[in-house]
Amino acid sequence: MNKQGYSVLVIGYNCYQGHVGDFIRNWKKANPLVTITLLTNRSKGLFSEDALECVSRFVRIVPYTGAIKNKRIRKFIGLWRFVKKFVSLSRESYDFVNIHYPTPRVHHAIFWIKRMTKNVIVTPWGSDVLRVEKESLIKKLKKIYNAATCVFVDPESQLGKEVVAKFECDPKKILPICWGLEFVDFIKESRPVETVEESKARFGLEDRYVVTCGYNSRLAQRHEAIVDAVAKVKEDLPENLTLLFPFTYGRLPWTGYDRWILDKCSQYEIKGAVISEFLNNKDMYLLRNATDMFVHVQTTDAASACVMQYILCNKKIVHGSWMKYNELEQFKPLFYYPVDCIEDLPNVLLMAYQSDPIQIPQGVIDTIMSKGWGGKMRDLNAYCESKLEKRLA
Repeated sequence: MNKQGYSVLVIGYNCYQGHVGDFIRNWKKANPLVTITLLTNRSKGLFSEDALECVSRFVRIVPYTGAIKNKRIRKFIGLWRFVKKFVSLSRESYDFVNIHYPTPRVHHAIFWIKRMTKNVIVTPWGSDVLRVEKESLIKKLKKIYNAATCVFVDPESQLGKEVVAKFECDPKKILPICWGLEFVDFIKESRPVETVEESKARFGLEDRYVVTCGYNSRLAQRHEAIVDAVAKVKEDLPENLTLLFPFTYGRLPWTGYDRWILDKCSQYEIKGAVISEFLNNKDMYLLRNATDMFVHVQTTDAASACVMQYILCNKKIVHGSWMKYNELEQFKPLFYYPVDCIEDLPNVLLMAYQSDPIQIPQGVIDTIMSKGWGGKMRDLNAYCESKLEKRLA
């Protein structure tokens, strides 16, 4: 079947540029005829070259950096610039507008967004849904979901269920087109063969027992709690232990946070290391493969791709049981050592270290390997083409 061309405005405001770039690049791969305009507040230099090659037009909302110090006035100027850009774009027409992910600020522009398209696609990421508790913010985000033509999310996932419950999103709008896993495509296409020691050498961790703490720099990953827990049982852990903190994305909670967490390790005489450089797919694989134990006890979660990467690399995973992976937990044994509350973390860390690796059920592996970008973006493109065909009929 010949593919149809269509135009898309992708709104990636305050979104991590690496993930937005992956989405755009794989959409273009699924249909080379799609024309993509990217609207973001990130600078162009932060995006990878292969992602930018897929964008026909790059539109940036430049943050205000003027001399005015009053926070309310600065916030107003920023909002004014934001809405002004959408007023300008509303003179144009797009077949689809894809919002990554809904933010409170976007609701101010929803009137103008609806003027430029008949098809508003909302793509939630996870924490934009799970960590929103204030009623005032929920009310703003409801307007975006109400305006949506469809929402791309797995309806059976924790994230999909919360979209319906929290924002009163019409279940009929939800299409099971969820986020693709770049890592799966990399594993399928590249078939990496590096040993664990070769992977550790990439990060200067030769001969170290590596415990990786979370997967970004946000406080929700609870780095401090992990360090405190390790300190309580460190005498029974390997002498060559290194706590590794991947701060490759997510804004630091405060300037110097990376140094602060390393000082925290030093206080307990524990060796710590931080990775803050951008990691491509190969380096991401090497980081997962270099890890002996992955500790994942963040406050909320929406079926993290990172967790699935560690599963594919057959690593010991210490995981908060409050974060549900229903699709994977239907298979037994569980792929992780469960932590029921943060107070239990020291004991579970010790148990995981002293236990044999969990034999991951083949059903878990097969389920994860079905989540590559290829199938997800073919479904997305098929949806878009079907909407165009109905309009032309």
